[in-house]
Amino acid sequence: MFKKLFCLLFSVNLILSLKAEGSVNDYIYPNYGHTTSQHGTLGLIQTPSARLNEAGTTTFVFSRTQPYKRGVILANPFDWLEAGYRYVDIAHTLYSNSFEFSGDQTLKDKGFDLKVRLLKETYHFPQIALGLRDLAGTGRFSSEFIVASKKVGNGDYSLGIATGYLGSNANISNPFIKLLGQDFKNRTRKGSRGSAGGEFAPETWFHGEASIFGGVSYVVPYTRGIKFKIEYDSNNYLREGGKPLEKDSDFNFGIEIPISKNNFVFGISYERGNTIGLNLSFSANLSKNFIKKIKTNRQIPKKFQYSKNYNVDSFSIYTNSLKHLRDNNLYLQSMEVSKQDNETSVVFSQPSFYNKPEAITAVFEVLDQTNPQIIEKFSLEEITASFSNYKVVVDREKFRNAIQAHDDYGLKQAIDVTSGSLKPLIDISEFTPELKFPYAHWNLSPAVRNHIGGPDGFYFGQAWLRLDAEIAFTRKIFWKTIAGVSLVDNFDNLKLGSDSVLQHVRTDIVKYLKQGKNNILRSQINFVDKIDNNLFIKLSGGLFEEMFGGFGGEILYRPFAQNYAIGAEIYWAKQRNYEQDFGFQSYETVTGHVNFYYSEPRSKLLFRLAGGKYLAGDSGFTLDIARYFDNGLEIGAYVSQTDISTAEFGEGSFDKGFYLHIPIEVFLPTTAKHRSFFGLRPITRDGAARIFVGSPLYSLTAGHSYLNFDNQEYEYYK
Repeated sequence: MFKKLFCLLFSVNLILSLKAEGSVNDYIYPNYGHTTSQHGTLGLIQTPSARLNEAGTTTFVFSRTQPYKRGVILANPFDWLEAGYRYVDIAHTLYSNSFEFSGDQTLKDKGFDLKVRLLKETYHFPQIALGLRDLAGTGRFSSEFIVASKKVGNGDYSLGIATGYLGSNANISNPFIKLLGQDFKNRTRKGSRGSAGGEFAPETWFHGEASIFGGVSYVVPYTRGIKFKIEYDSNNYLREGGKPLEKDSDFNFGIEIPISKNNFVFGISYERGNTIGLNLSFSANLSKNFIKKIKTNRQIPKKFQYSKNYNVDSFSIYTNSLKHLRDNNLYLQSMEVSKQDNETSVVFSQPSFYNKPEAITAVFEVLDQTNPQIIEKFSLEEITASFSNYKVVVDREKFRNAIQAHDDYGLKQAIDVTSGSLKPLIDISEFTPELKFPYAHWNLSPAVRNHIGGPDGFYFGQAWLRLDAEIAFTRKIFWKTIAGVSLVDNFDNLKLGSDSVLQHVRTDIVKYLKQGKNNILRSQINFVDKIDNNLFIKLSGGLFEEMFGGFGGEILYRPFAQNYAIGAEIYWAKQRNYEQDFGFQSYETVTGHVNFYYSEPRSKLLFRLAGGKYLAGDSGFTLDIARYFDNGLEIGAYVSQTDISTAEFGEGSFDKGFYLHIPIEVFLPTTAKHRSFFGLRPITRDGAARIFVGSPLYSLTAGHSYLNFDNQEYEYYK
């Protein structure tokens, strides 16, 4: 085996070195990225590499190599960490042995993959990474590996050692046996781990047979970024996926062809000496913009540029500022002009900026033109509902000079950031534009609902016409409704009922999908207030979500100058009928949690820990960890553990999942405040089920934190 692998790498290197003069000018695409394996993670064809994408990158991969079809979502919260969720259709195995239960539906498998960079590549040393496949899954594809990758010229070479299925060729002795003991000789899951899957099995990691694997990816000059790949595949395919596969060769060959710059890539491969593989991937760094932002011109007509005058009456300053702020999608809520203190105070709201420093710059650029020279400072407060998020006092001349010079130090000297006023609309009330209540707005848009996996079929979905409506009765009281009408769906083909031994708070999802095609997803009225400088409350009632309605409240202590928050919530909840109109079933419960939030500013990690009683009556905790980015992107994952047994929980063993909060503005040439949510959990069960109440306080008070401004100087002038 070593002779084969050595000859492979030596021969490839010799051949490729004959054309080692290609430069970036030989290609149309200046950045080629890394190649993607059939498993969806970065690698060659079946084997992994030590490569990782940059932080913020999300990749969607669809691959087919008989008998497997894979769909993979890959995320990089850090440039040293790669996490993937994998869904596999196994064509040579039926979902069950009962035709009445699953018909001819093929087996589906779900799992998580993880890769961590141990050593970053340098001029002399390779990049080294450690990885786990099928982490907390059924174990059908489980493998562990350590791999090194080194770029030499146009070639990217990888060499590694693996255990599990990737090590099943057993071409070397497992080095962990000598290093850590004879326990690593056998690969056996603990007997307490049931067939439901979903549990971590660290007692198997790096145990059992081991193999060396390796290969190279080579960028072919003058071909628009095409890559040629060849690898030694160390999997013998005798047990992976549950049934043996014929393997005529240990070597796989492949080609990757970029379809669009840095995003879409198509791959084709020849594997096991007898099988064609196909691969399509889409990759994007969601912490950066796809489309170049159009620089907003906030220049106002000369006749309204009061900045040329030393003094102007206060009412004219107000009306001038009101108009031109509104023209820039910034809404003045109240204003006070103090010529004695040479200061203008403004309370505003805005729907356009997720990033707070950008909002401050936008308001400043307007006020700097609409205010006369006598005004030397601006006091700016942004409000949500009736409460102020923050207060930024800006030295007019210093801030203008720092923005123009992109001077970070000057910006720090020009602004002072503190917690917002307790009653901003009362404290600053010289000029207040009239706001008529009730105020309503709505949006109608197409949407999609998905149900993936199960014995009834691989995919079920619905094209949905969605209505989002909100009515504000006062600044503190608002009513939100989400409703929809089905345009087309295949939910009628769903048949599988719940097998849960717990109260069916989630597992009746099939009934909700089939009988609630035209539904009211939410109709919830809220009262929100800031009762002290750092203390917020919310009372809510109505239809909270698809399956539950009720009433209750939440309280949150969130000190502005700290990076933590503590809160509690309690709700009386009653289960809705399957039609999702205004009817209810008989089941009701009281659910509540104590919530702790901690944001670590250097790593930009947000920890959420919630402990309490869940909808099905079980008690326990949920730990949620998310990496957040300056533009609003969040990449997060969570696990829950409650006082029910693995058997009571059922398939999946415990609750877990991951999610993305994607800022809309990455797809737009302009700024946008809102984010889109995408989340997946491997399976829907009744254990550890929390109620989803709209407008949670931690989200509503997102602006109430110094972290929005901490080390964010570049955001003011970007």
